[in-house]
Amino acid sequence: MLKSKIHQIVQSIKVFGFTNPVAVNSLNEIIAGHGRCEAAKMLGMKEVPAIRLDHLTSEQARR
Repeated sequence: MLKSKIHQIVQSIKVFGFTNPVAVNSLNEIIAGHGRCEAAKMLGMKEVPAIRLDHLTSEQARR
């Protein structure tokens, strides 16, 4: 992901907070929200809100 996009996400989190949780599978691997995680790291966050989607097949998670 482009650094400029991550910086936009950083600014969004600063203004609005973390409004869209990261999606993870049953192994806590990120399915969606890689940019949000990178932005959270830049902000010094140790944890991020996440939704576990362990009902998805591997193929569904890749979409």
